[in-house]
Amino acid sequence: MGLPHAAALWNEGFDHFQPLALLPFATTRRGLAFDGTLEDLLAAPMLRTAFETHFLGAIRQMRPDALYIALGRTAWSGLQHAVSRRLLAKHQLLGMMPVPARAGNMVRYFLREIPARELSPNDPVRHRVDWLDAAHTELMANVQKMRAANIPPADPNYLIA
Repeated sequence: MGLPHAAALWNEGFDHFQPLALLPFATTRRGLAFDGTLEDLLAAPMLRTAFETHFLGAIRQMRPDALYIALGRTAWSGLQHAVSRRLLAKHQLLGMMPVPARAGNMVRYFLREIPARELSPNDPVRHRVDWLDAAHTELMANVQKMRAANIPPADPNYLIA
């Protein structure tokens, strides 16, 4: 993307950033904020309609070379659903990370700011380290692949006789 680091997305690179939500409006279920799986969302006709109209509709309007990072497992499932519907290509999905707004130590652990051994015994992140590690590994591997593909060869890309 030509930016010096990820934090630049919030400043000089903000025009490269497009946040999307699976459901575009504050959504509750049984009086609480919706916090279900994609299957839960698709099983509720009203939520399914909102997802298909707003989220999938927005994806149809994105640049074909856009890249996606999901914030949370449900968002990741939503992006994979878009791939299954051929609205996105699999290589456009870089990976997922925890939802920053409510993740507590999950984001710090994901970003490798705190090791698992330093989590308190009661920290619920201890039960999530396997998926956090897998998500971190996948995201980093995909970013590295993308970087490698964008590095021009050091030598000329032609034969000299």
